[in-house]
Amino acid sequence: MVKNKISFKNHSHLAKELKQNKINTYYIFIGEENFLKEQYKNIIKKRLNITDPINESIYYPDNKKYDDIFNELETISFFSQNKLIILKDFDKFSTTFTNEIKNYLYQNNGQHCIIIYSNKFPWNTNSKNIENLIKNTYDFTLKKTEYSQFLEHFLKKNQKRITNEARQIILDITTNLYDLKNNIEKISLNADEREIIDVKDLNVLTTSGQSVNTYYFIDSLFERNINTSLKISQKLLKQGENIFAIIGLIRTYLIKLIKIKYGLLKKENLNTLFIKSNIPIYKKQIVLKQLKNLTLQKLIKNLQILSLYDFKLKTSSISQEHILKMIIIEFCK
Repeated sequence: MVKNKISFKNHSHLAKELKQNKINTYYIFIGEENFLKEQYKNIIKKRLNITDPINESIYYPDNKKYDDIFNELETISFFSQNKLIILKDFDKFSTTFTNEIKNYLYQNNGQHCIIIYSNKFPWNTNSKNIENLIKNTYDFTLKKTEYSQFLEHFLKKNQKRITNEARQIILDITTNLYDLKNNIEKISLNADEREIIDVKDLNVLTTSGQSVNTYYFIDSLFERNINTSLKISQKLLKQGENIFAIIGLIRTYLIKLIKIKYGLLKKENLNTLFIKSNIPIYKKQIVLKQLKNLTLQKLIKNLQILSLYDFKLKTSSISQEHILKMIIIEFCK
């Protein structure tokens, strides 16, 4: 018998519940968007009218004082009807402790509000009486379309608009919501009084000396879009970009793709592969599209080609323009 896949509520469901002043005795926040978790935690805190820091406690796995946590759960709050207890990185606590917390949640009398932060649901979804815990679980994993919506929200907050090309680049290079917020604030400050953000404004985001066009070039290269790759490569050379650094970035990304491709052939978990490769989950579809027509042999061959042209660049009189053009042609075959 095939078991039904568990579906968790998302942050939008939580927003609706909080607007209706519905407060749970506990919440389980899963997913990797910790910035968004913090925003909702603050809303819950405000709804509970918790203003004194003494009535908010945060615990991490490295505290190693599990008895203190249970003592905290049994202690009455001061100067408030409620107390907020937060358990962060919950999936890194011991199994014994997480199971004790599970049993506590089953009989929570509502004296305190507990918020659990965990990358994944911390218990077996097929275990007995798990339904109520699932009902109080909210998944903070964002889809690419949601990142786009948050981008528009941050732009509006900074009273800015953005060109389509710049929008796409920002979505491609941003790894999480916190970075997205900070990037828009940084770009807006740099743009000063100009209302519309363009590609040239994005250079303020690069701390390594590489322009955003470099990363845009790499994406085009692995999508095997030869015309776009050639066009951007010309821009890079005119800007005086460091070709050795560009080749280094191509090599780094290529190695990540090889690891993911190899993992897929071994039928490893896709999300785990992306986390290990340090590629944001929301870019999954972009990367899978790039890998669709690339065999493992082709990726390894590209790595050898890159090493060959890197050597030629260092030892011969061939121009940088020609080297970059040949790399593009070989990669886009």
